[in-house]
Amino acid sequence: MKNILLIMITLGSFSAFGQRAKKLELVNFVKEAVQYAKEVGFEKACEEFSNGTKFKRGEFYVFAYDYNGNCLCHGAIKSQIGVNRMEAKDKNGVSLVKELIAAVNSGDGFVKYAKEHPQTKEIKRKLGFSMKIDDKHWLGSGVYFEDKN
Repeated sequence: MKNILLIMITLGSFSAFGQRAKKLELVNFVKEAVQYAKEVGFEKACEEFSNGTKFKRGEFYVFAYDYNGNCLCHGAIKSQIGVNRMEAKDKNGVSLVKELIAAVNSGDGFVKYAKEHPQTKEIKRKLGFSMKIDDKHWLGSGVYFEDKN
């Protein structure tokens, strides 16, 4: 019995470590995208975020908005570009764009929400991270998290 408990604790530690690593990777990815937008200008960066490959890495992609909730570019869902998503909510009632803007303004950047996983089509937990580019634009990305047992 002690061996089973030890194995469960060890596996839980690996899972927690993996989640922290994904969170750090998410933050670094968004910081890199913000820096890129500042270096090349928002318009050029937005084109890359939507149509290029530099900021599409596994499950990571970039989306960018203005502070009124208008989607300006999106690396995964092209149909959202040009759409005001300020009132969009996930299945749990989280106003994702409002929350991401509030996170940018507070300096935190993190928002937890639920989203359909593109491969499994199941609703999964996701952590979004957003950062300010300038006074007109912000961008973000997100990562799916394993369900807790």
